Amino acid sequence: MEKYYELLDKAHDQGFRIKEKRCFKSDAEALINRNVIGLSEKLQTQAEKKCALAEELSHFDHNVGNILDMKDTKARQQEYRARKEAIFDMIEPEDLIRAFDHHVSNFFEMAEYLEVTEKFLYEALSVYKQHYGQIMMYEDYMISFDPFYVAQNFNYTPYELNE
Repeated sequence: MEKYYELLDKAHDQGFRIKEKRCFKSDAEALINRNVIGLSEKLQTQAEKKCALAEELSHFDHNVGNILDMKDTKARQQEYRARKEAIFDMIEPEDLIRAFDHHVSNFFEMAEYLEVTEKFLYEALSVYKQHYGQIMMYEDYMISFDPFYVAQNFNYTPYELNE
């Protein structure tokens, strides 16, 4: 799980102190306050910690103020934006293709290969579908987000129908 440590190094390089195994009054998995990011004690795996840390770093880059009240529409919008940006930072289309090339055969294996949680992976596929549409072409691959699959050597050449 070296990617978690790479993300820790990135956070430290940006001037953050990371405190693990924190007890929060809320159900939050992680919280950021100025230059301190606290990770909840309920985060057990490095994949869980990595996903939570990526989202908090994204909050720092994209959010303003206290967004703990999820009844507030603006807070929910900022939460969604941070999660979306964390997804784009953590999982790129190339990563999905690399998992396919390594013969990953199910979501559990793919999440493990990408060093993220299954929940984060499902959210990533949903975000990618909203962003790119049902199907994305990337080099000679076709990625379908729902249902999820990757097809190789898929050289799509549009053609015109004769009238």
